[in-house]
Amino acid sequence: MAAKDDVPTAIKALERGAMDYIAKPVDGAELLVRVRRALAASRTHGAPLQVPRRELHDPKTGRIDAKRVAEFLGISLAKLAAALDANYPTVHKTPAAPGIQKGLRPIKRSIELVSRITGSPADARAWLNNPHPDLGGRTPMDVILSGRAGALVTLLENALAGIPS
Repeated sequence: MAAKDDVPTAIKALERGAMDYIAKPVDGAELLVRVRRALAASRTHGAPLQVPRRELHDPKTGRIDAKRVAEFLGISLAKLAAALDANYPTVHKTPAAPGIQKGLRPIKRSIELVSRITGSPADARAWLNNPHPDLGGRTPMDVILSGRAGALVTLLENALAGIPS
């Protein structure tokens, strides 16, 4: 929900992970329709609603912060920059740059889903670093570092939806 009803504000909200955008003043009936639509989409597509991990975001910009993601994963920022196919000095200088958000989104989503499944950051990190049969014996971290976090998101969303791999 936002005070402004303009395209740049809507785009910013959606880039930050919003499922929908509605401007104030909000009609109660319209809000109810949109909430029901979001819940139905979640059930229909088997994709659980987002589990926000605010600690992975830059508090000033609200964007995903590469340094915070690397820290959560227990890897170097240089490794994460390589996985994003991004220039390390640039990522080091501006870890929440708009240009790396697209690459960070599936990694953050993987963290959200694994955290939801395992229940704790320590267990999430352990799961990410153990070989998985559905990944050909590779670790989920290997998949992330190879730049294929989207495949991991699909695997995890299917698992949460009860769809066998």
